[in-house]
Amino acid sequence: MIDVRQLTYFVAVVEAKSFTAAAETLHVAQPALSQHLQRLEYEFGQQLLIRHSRGVVPTPAGVRLVEHARVILTLVQAAKDDLRNFDKEPYGVIRVGMPRSLCDIMAVELMTNWSESYPKINLQIVEQSSNTLTEWVMAGRLDLAITSFPSDSGSVIAEPLLQDKMCAIMPRRDGSSSDIGQIRFADLAQEPLALYSPSNQSRQLLDMTAKYCDVNLNIAFEVDSPDLALRLVEAGKGSTIQPYLAVRHYLESGRADIRLIVGPGITRRLHLIRSKNRPLAHHEAELCKAIKTHLANGLATDKHENMLELDFAVDTPSDI
Repeated sequence: MIDVRQLTYFVAVVEAKSFTAAAETLHVAQPALSQHLQRLEYEFGQQLLIRHSRGVVPTPAGVRLVEHARVILTLVQAAKDDLRNFDKEPYGVIRVGMPRSLCDIMAVELMTNWSESYPKINLQIVEQSSNTLTEWVMAGRLDLAITSFPSDSGSVIAEPLLQDKMCAIMPRRDGSSSDIGQIRFADLAQEPLALYSPSNQSRQLLDMTAKYCDVNLNIAFEVDSPDLALRLVEAGKGSTIQPYLAVRHYLESGRADIRLIVGPGITRRLHLIRSKNRPLAHHEAELCKAIKTHLANGLATDKHENMLELDFAVDTPSDI
């Protein structure tokens, strides 16, 4: 019979890519570790690992088992945390992922307020791209994430949060306004652009818009760093396209010309996602409310309120 310990050992070996390294991490003798995984292979009737000179890699069946094992282990841990916290002050860890644009505007305040309300629950915030965050939620490495991943995925529950309009950030020109201007999408074809690589969600949104409008964008640079893209703009090497949240801090600097894209306008939709394979714990639900409260408060003080729009109804403010 398969037990949780065997699944824990199996995932550890796959992640470490080595029996020796996994044994050290788990504080288990390597022969005992090998025996447990042999029993696991016997139980499933499948070879799960392939040994080679540089370590071990999972077989196709092993890759599939890793996906199931991570979900099972996450559920087991959630059950432990729930019962431990059943009749006393909750404690544990919540792992939340966000794109950089949101980390910059809300992470510090969210973590500070959360630690005051729930001192025994460690809130861990991870900054990554939407693609990576979605993969990590599906793999059980994150409990929640805010991403631009579409809401029709079959593996996650996605709750709409925010509409964030896309802007062109262009080299500063004489007579440019310090406020947000406008530019037609078709006119961007005349600009050398520094854009994210094609795997990025925002880039895919731009590519779809260009195809729909029959516009050939002049992509001079492909970079996956927003800072590098903005430095290219400041150096006069081209323009870039970013969501408003990512460049909001730029408005006061005067180092670039920021224009809202129109005809058509382009909107990045952010969602709060979690796996369908695990229940939402009470304190995680409270964190979801806190995230919404922070977003609602942030929009209320933004002077360019037409650039952002909430995708949820604002409830009575949380204590967090």
